[in-house]
Amino acid sequence: MQRGIAAKNHGLQLFGLLHRRQVNKSLGSEIMTNVDLGNLKMKNYKSPIKAVFLNIALPGLGLVYLNKWGLAFLFFILSPLRLIAGIAIIGLIPFSILGNFGTLVHIALIYAWWLVIMYEICKTPYDLADEYNRKKTSRVNPASE
Repeated sequence: MQRGIAAKNHGLQLFGLLHRRQVNKSLGSEIMTNVDLGNLKMKNYKSPIKAVFLNIALPGLGLVYLNKWGLAFLFFILSPLRLIAGIAIIGLIPFSILGNFGTLVHIALIYAWWLVIMYEICKTPYDLADEYNRKKTSRVNPASE
């Protein structure tokens, strides 16, 4: 009889119909979270995509969403400064010796510098949100590791 019930429960778990409740005591208070086959559903989940879009809209805003205030301030100040400094340094290069091709090279270098800064603006909040969610998952569901 027990074997039949276990097989039935296992079948329900495969289809995601059976939910277990676990208690997270690591934060000092009991927080109930739904755990469905290792997929964490919690109120304080931080979306990496949301963090990236917020950081693109205003450098540092995605990091504020992740509660990284110091890093958000640095991004807010340093991202535009890096862009301006890069454009100024690229502007010092004498592209006039290349003729009309020099203008194209100048624009291409500015675009490449902008891409480097945008990569950093997108990668940092995504990685931090992913790390935050992994830490929260391992606290709530240690069996998933």
